[in-house]
Amino acid sequence: MILIAVLVWPGGVSHAACPSPSTGSVPLAEMPESGEVVFRGSGAGHSLGMSQYGARGAALLGCSTTQILTTYYRGAAVQPMPTPRELAVWMLRSGTSATVAVDANPTRAARVKWQSRGQLVGWQPEGQTWTVRMSGTTVLLTDHTGRVRYQRAAPIRSLQMLHSGIPTTLRTFQGSSPYLVRRNKWDETHFLYNAGTLDVQQRFRDRADNGTAMDKYLYGVAEVPETWPAAALGAQAIASRTFATKVNRVLHAHSVDQLYRGHDPTRDDPGTSWRRAVDTSSGQVLVGPNGALIDALYSASMAGSTEDRRYVWGGATEFPHLTAVDDSAWANASSDPYAAWVRTFSKPYLADRFGFDRVSDVTVAAKGTTARWTGVVITGTDDGSTVTRRFTGWDVKTRLGLPSPGFVVTVR
Repeated sequence: MILIAVLVWPGGVSHAACPSPSTGSVPLAEMPESGEVVFRGSGAGHSLGMSQYGARGAALLGCSTTQILTTYYRGAAVQPMPTPRELAVWMLRSGTSATVAVDANPTRAARVKWQSRGQLVGWQPEGQTWTVRMSGTTVLLTDHTGRVRYQRAAPIRSLQMLHSGIPTTLRTFQGSSPYLVRRNKWDETHFLYNAGTLDVQQRFRDRADNGTAMDKYLYGVAEVPETWPAAALGAQAIASRTFATKVNRVLHAHSVDQLYRGHDPTRDDPGTSWRRAVDTSSGQVLVGPNGALIDALYSASMAGSTEDRRYVWGGATEFPHLTAVDDSAWANASSDPYAAWVRTFSKPYLADRFGFDRVSDVTVAAKGTTARWTGVVITGTDDGSTVTRRFTGWDVKTRLGLPSPGFVVTVR
């Protein structure tokens, strides 16, 4: 038996007034005058799990963090669980160079330590920019004057910058093109080089003096605006923590995983809304009835209804926490910019995109029905024969460049 504590979140306490998510209706976009095959949809993203805009609407209506999460992730519960003691985020993969500037500190002179295999390489003071770059299979660290501070050839080695509590601005490059620009504060930056390419990781560690690795990573996650209601921020913090804990690998700094923006005083300094959401939920994650972490997926908007995983990505296995949820009432309260969209296509274009000679019909069952799990059905001719093929919602979204798989189809 799993014992679940009753949790109270600042700004997100449970209210009896929290309305059912499904007491509203979200209209589809108007039918356009032209176009042979019309896709009318709502939302943005993969349409699974929590709708970020839906969570905002729920919070504005008085719902708590827990109510939001347990509505979108059916069968899940919030409970404490140990999170990884170390965490890393890719700042560069297979790149050529990176620059590091130490931000000025108004209260004391700031500097960061460079080392390799525990040996001191140098101290970089504030106001200077140092560069790590590849020259063939050799890595070079040069200071602001061009002086070489470190030089080593492959095989794999690691150069570290230790800067816990000191903000630095990191710019990474692939060729001459910028890859990422991030202002980082915790804890270390590692530069890994091998066979002529440079990889960079931002690494976080549990430390008694400045907190857990997971929370320091979450301070830099910027999935939703910090101006959103506290209950929505709390829901995002717990969903993000659950996601990062379950994948348990080096994370990407973009939407492949979660958007990591790094240090921003308006978001992650003590007392800011997002920092409070992370700190007050520290250690809290989402688990299923068996006590295991769930797949806490989320996307910007479902705008009326989330989708079932079987429709979006296929397969016969049920994921109870990734099933269709009608969130129309919450969506209506959210000022959702993705509430409705429409795209039209010609039948010849669809034939080309889905491997037919000609397309005659496209159908998909209504949202929230079990029939929708079988996907999008396209009928046409191929090599002189009439054929019918099924595609997942995600496959159709990707091939046609649609905002989400949350659509219905009309064929004229």
